[in-house]
Amino acid sequence: AQYVHVMKMLDIQLKAAGAEWDDVVFRRMFVLDVDAFGKVYFDETLPKYGDGRPPSTLIGVTRLSNPEYLIEIDLMAVVDPAKESPVISD
Repeated sequence: AQYVHVMKMLDIQLKAAGAEWDDVVFRRMFVLDVDAFGKVYFDETLPKYGDGRPPSTLIGVTRLSNPEYLIEIDLMAVVDPAKESPVISD
């Protein structure tokens, strides 16, 4: 459940920046339980984000920035400057 929530939040952030999942060029994931993450990550019933998988690093750690977190994900996306940017208003 936490992985899906994090991915939805990243989806919102990418869209706000005028990017899509196909613009992601690198992903770094920190998880408390690598085995449990693998089961979720390869679950075919969960939504998929983007057509491809960017180069990724999966790092098993003993703790994250918040004791309730099971996963943290860093993304790097490169957006074509010719692509129209979204207008964000106050």
